[in-house]
Amino acid sequence: MSGKRHHFVPQFLQSGFASHTNGNEVFTWVYRKGTKEFNTNIINVGVEGQFYSQDSDRKLDDSITTAEGRYGALVEALRNGREDALANSTAIAELLAHLEIRTRHLRESFSITASTLMQELLHFVEDEQAFAKYLQRKMRNDPSILRNAIADELKIPNLPDSVLEEVLKVSQPLLDQLLPSLLGSLPSMANQFRSAIPQMVKTASKSGHIKGLQQALAPPVKTDAYENLKFQILHAQDATIPLGDSMLVFQLQGERTFKPFSEKDDQIQAVYLPLSSDRVLVGSVDDAVLEISNLSTAIAQCSLEYFIGTTKSAANDLLHRRIGEFAYMLSQEQIEALIEEVKNE
Repeated sequence: MSGKRHHFVPQFLQSGFASHTNGNEVFTWVYRKGTKEFNTNIINVGVEGQFYSQDSDRKLDDSITTAEGRYGALVEALRNGREDALANSTAIAELLAHLEIRTRHLRESFSITASTLMQELLHFVEDEQAFAKYLQRKMRNDPSILRNAIADELKIPNLPDSVLEEVLKVSQPLLDQLLPSLLGSLPSMANQFRSAIPQMVKTASKSGHIKGLQQALAPPVKTDAYENLKFQILHAQDATIPLGDSMLVFQLQGERTFKPFSEKDDQIQAVYLPLSSDRVLVGSVDDAVLEISNLSTAIAQCSLEYFIGTTKSAANDLLHRRIGEFAYMLSQEQIEALIEEVKNE
């Protein structure tokens, strides 16, 4: 991967979903949301320029490239059914944790959620009546907000409380008069801020993602959890399993059955990693035999932008329409609930 073009879905995994090869070149079918399927070399799939680099710092890219040696060897051993590889739960847990957090899917999902939250908050700020009631309620319930703001403005952090109280008494009528004027200026301020949101969120998402990977290519909190799963290789009879851009699919207890990544309070029942079009690595909470007949649909639903497969087929055409259904980090309903929680503080 080292260089300017960084694969966020590694080629060692994509190679299991080849439509055909030409010498050392490996090709696959790409089903991208909103576009017609196409066949291309895997060097052009799951890749973005300088995805793991920031300000010319290539250390993370180099670290991932080095780690891909052992991860790729493990995937190949699992594809070949080697029992020693399947028994190495520590190495498998590290592989799963790494694949989960390295993707563009994760970075983009965070960006989409953050942007949506900020847009919803701006709509709230632009509602003068609702936001005025919110500010008045916050200052009434917590006078320290206004007190600290005044102290900060006066540049006197240790201003005595007795002096602050007098300042507050004098300031309150002025603030009541200024509040309508302040609120009237918020829509124009919100519009200016709204235009800056996309680039701001994109920059913050990349910086945060890179920082997290620099701290750990495979977070210990995830590897510790996945190491306790029971691993097996399941074989698909029809050899049509795709690989989504999340790579992993998590099966959970609760209302949301499948997700592209796990969170702290999720009750994981199983995690699936497609190794090829007919083989899937499965880690489950017990030794139960799992049914994977619906796995292809779940893979498409958990994909954010695309999935790849070995064939151009009617089955994949149907999956093409399902891309993104379960890809979200937070649903619109969850976002609206968070905004309502803020409003009602």
